[in-house]
Amino acid sequence: MARPIRVTYPGAVYHVISRGNNKQKIFMDDRDCERYLEVLEESVEIFGIHLCAYVLMGNHLHLLIKTPEANISEFMRRLHLTYTGYINYRHNRSGHLFQGRFKSFLVQEDRYLIALSRYIHLNPIRTRNMASRSITEKINHLKTYRWSSLEGYRKRSRQKSFIRYELLLESYGGNNPKGRRGYWDSLRNLIEDKKEDDLPGEIFGGFVLGSKEFAQGILESIREGESTDVCSERTLRLQVKEVDFWQRVEGLTNMNKEEILNHRSVVRNVVIEALCYYVGMSGSAVAKLFNLHESSVSKYRKRVREIITKDEDIRSLWTSLTS
Repeated sequence: MARPIRVTYPGAVYHVISRGNNKQKIFMDDRDCERYLEVLEESVEIFGIHLCAYVLMGNHLHLLIKTPEANISEFMRRLHLTYTGYINYRHNRSGHLFQGRFKSFLVQEDRYLIALSRYIHLNPIRTRNMASRSITEKINHLKTYRWSSLEGYRKRSRQKSFIRYELLLESYGGNNPKGRRGYWDSLRNLIEDKKEDDLPGEIFGGFVLGSKEFAQGILESIREGESTDVCSERTLRLQVKEVDFWQRVEGLTNMNKEEILNHRSVVRNVVIEALCYYVGMSGSAVAKLFNLHESSVSKYRKRVREIITKDEDIRSLWTSLTS
């Protein structure tokens, strides 16, 4: 299976996730967390990275970064090779610490930067042992969690010199008491509304977080670069086309996606056929989307092809969906 494309360009924003090999811990104690932050600070300065947010979570971590020099791979290589060397020496171990390559999502900055930072900062309360806790307990846990950049967004005295707080706080009035209070209040509101698990935006191709138009722009940049990663490029292309298709469906039928998925009718069957024939989705993918057996998808496709030849209204809908 092809690895996801790593799209790089000056000013690109990424949500980086790294997990321990075989789900093992990458931070054994507080000293390990401290050392990771030391190496992170060094690497940020060496590669000119703009670090917006981070959280360290025992067996995985999240970073939100901007790369003015299009050098995410070099930055992450130095960061994790250095930290792995430290862990292996200190804990008398050998071999890989992290699970394969780091995972990164290319982020549409103007639309999702702040929302994604909140998602990262809320990570400490998305654990199994916090699921049943009260809202007050969750809020207090976030306030006291040490291994997150959130503490600097709450208190000026806890800010670290290598984090670019202004990139997030400018939307709340700046890096001042009003701005920090506004950012913290936005987190509290998500917890109180029980939306701390919501990931902002739609992910295209497994690595692009943004609007359909943003994903289309990334797809064009991949094509211009003549990427050999056909698997990831095809996935991104299909998902962009699928989003555009569902918008067309809603405009023509006055039904949203959820209504179509749960509505047993000839219109649903036309959509099933169009997803396979026009969008290019596989029968198994369509079956999963509609919660059907793959054999049922084949049956509905055959039936609707017969109806299209006989029913003028259905033929008109088909033509509009696939033209």
